[in-house]
Amino acid sequence: MIFKKKPTMLDLKVGYYSYQVLAVVLIVNIALNLGFNFQWAETATTEYFIILIASVGITMIVDTYNEALHQTSSLYGFYVFGRILLGTYFVYQSFAYESPFVVNGLLTVSVAILLLGLMFILLAVTDYVRSLVDKVTGN
Repeated sequence: MIFKKKPTMLDLKVGYYSYQVLAVVLIVNIALNLGFNFQWAETATTEYFIILIASVGITMIVDTYNEALHQTSSLYGFYVFGRILLGTYFVYQSFAYESPFVVNGLLTVSVAILLLGLMFILLAVTDYVRSLVDKVTGN
């Protein structure tokens, strides 16, 4: 894979801000667990997994749109199609499990798998939109 990398301050800021968001959300989650004994997922591991997938997904999508991870290879369509297939597979797996998304008011691992699938689909869509923007602007 060949990536078009533009080392701009915006790319660095996006990564820095996503790290800050991850740190703040984790601190708030730990404070809720310690202070109020509040748990919003089945286990603490599931909570951290969902938080991590969400923050990494947002970072990847924003970085892709800002051309930090924009692909310029000849197999571009294959990569977009592959990501959509992989995302669709994860979305299907989240619904195929026998466990529901919520058990006794707590989120399950199925939600994390659904988020992972949506992340791959949105990453492919973002990359495609970025290529359309490049074609329209002539970059």
